[in-house]
Amino acid sequence: MKRILCIPMMIALLLTGCANTGSSSEKSEITQPCTIKWCLTECGVNDDVINKLNEELRNDGCQYEIELVQIEHSAEKTYAEQVAEYEKLNGSLDVVSAGYAFSSNASAGYDFIKSGYFMPIDDVSEFTLVPEKLWETVKVNGNIYTVPSLAFNDSGVTCYFNKAYISEQQFSDFDGNISELGGILDGLTGGEDFLPIYYNIEYTDFAKSFPYTAKGGLLLDNANGGAVNPYQFEVFTDYARTLNKLYTAGLFGKKINFSKYDYRIETPPDDFAVMVSPTALSEQYLTEMGFADMELYSFSLPVYLENRVLYSMGIAQNSQHREQAADFLKRLYSDTKYATLLYENGAESMSIGIADTDVKANYDNAFVSDFAGFELSRNCIDMELKDVLVSSFDRLCKSDNFDETLSEINAELNAAGIDDYLSEVNELLEENNASANQ
Repeated sequence: MKRILCIPMMIALLLTGCANTGSSSEKSEITQPCTIKWCLTECGVNDDVINKLNEELRNDGCQYEIELVQIEHSAEKTYAEQVAEYEKLNGSLDVVSAGYAFSSNASAGYDFIKSGYFMPIDDVSEFTLVPEKLWETVKVNGNIYTVPSLAFNDSGVTCYFNKAYISEQQFSDFDGNISELGGILDGLTGGEDFLPIYYNIEYTDFAKSFPYTAKGGLLLDNANGGAVNPYQFEVFTDYARTLNKLYTAGLFGKKINFSKYDYRIETPPDDFAVMVSPTALSEQYLTEMGFADMELYSFSLPVYLENRVLYSMGIAQNSQHREQAADFLKRLYSDTKYATLLYENGAESMSIGIADTDVKANYDNAFVSDFAGFELSRNCIDMELKDVLVSSFDRLCKSDNFDETLSEINAELNAAGIDDYLSEVNELLEENNASANQ
């Protein structure tokens, strides 16, 4: 895999074991038997799996057992609300997931932690499977309360070149500038079964492999330390202009939506010359997409790690078994055998967030966004403005007159109150930075 590490190029392309720090296979020093309530979102785990987990824990000398509590997805109630309802009826939980984005609320876990539900984690060194860089992604007001999920594919935007159409020399000469694709693909035309460029990234993916962060439709600029209007941000508009030129040249499919494109839902073409993906795809996934027989060159851009509170896991402040809960949590993130046991028996990796292999090498080329410890609460997001910001990207990329459309979009955003929105977000950023530095 060829990696493009230079920012200029990117711009163009867009806890568990013992109370001490030993191996989790060591015998537990905790002798008081009890039941640890482990609360997860829907995770594909049944009683048989938990029985196997408890057997493994007993073999390791643990004097406690696990009871699984699953919180199901609800469009009416937040995850935190459902946890509160459970505890009111059944008593406190012990090891608890921060949840995921119920009701499309990306800040659900962040708000949950800010409410004071979790106890702080003082010693992250005990969680030996967790890459150091990931700890920055779960900081809330400068503190760590949960262990970050290890289930994400933290590769940057990845470009695949089909050897049937792209020569080795063309690939070698490609420097990451997406505008060059026009020349490389000159003469290729698309149809129902073939796309010159199978483009699978969307509005928010623009920021993922750049030193910017997308929040609430805005861009957070690491260099200037604040929120900006993307449509008055030269790097963003230059990228959109490049996509517009390639679109006008007929190199994308007619059904493409630059604002929201999901390769997991869209039916992929039978064939392509270049595929741009939000992450590096596994061989299994390429097979599922029907591309197993293709010979491909590939490279990935570095990834800027953002807030990863969702799917993280911590210990409830009101837990009656803190010592045992800490022992269990450390085991989950320091010994891969527990993940292997769970996943081989139907558990969903995204919901549990632990790893069955050492993933530290995956982060050698990852960077931590300056805004990794910042999240916007849903009630802070102007949803109408966000929708305009996101949807306008597709409109701009498909425009017959780019500059005229760009002016129209900015006029609409100004009329909708973008300046006030920017001021509010920047004020929240200042408050967050002040809390983190206390």
